[in-house]
Amino acid sequence: MTLSRKHQAALTCFLVLLVWQALWHLWLAPHPARPLMQAWLLAWAPLLLPGLLSFVGQRGFLLGMGFAAMLYFCHAVMCLWPSGEVWAWPAAFLSAAVVVLLGGRQQAAT
Repeated sequence: MTLSRKHQAALTCFLVLLVWQALWHLWLAPHPARPLMQAWLLAWAPLLLPGLLSFVGQRGFLLGMGFAAMLYFCHAVMCLWPSGEVWAWPAAFLSAAVVVLLGGRQQAAT
């Protein structure tokens, strides 16, 4: 599977976003009323989308990655809106970067 440079950059941003989600929910700002395992499962549940759609092919994987990034973006905005939680800013920027890099007309990989 060869990815274009935009897709490679989107994949890099997505992987950094996943690491940030784990750090944010498990270490930096864990929820006081929920167990860590529940937070970990909820934070990483959208990962199933790119994994499952990768069986369709490269386009399915990229579609799943963009959809999961949009879920992470919505979660970050929901955390930013009422309280302005500072840990949500990197998630919002990284997920928006994934969607922007995946959008538009793509050139064939050379």
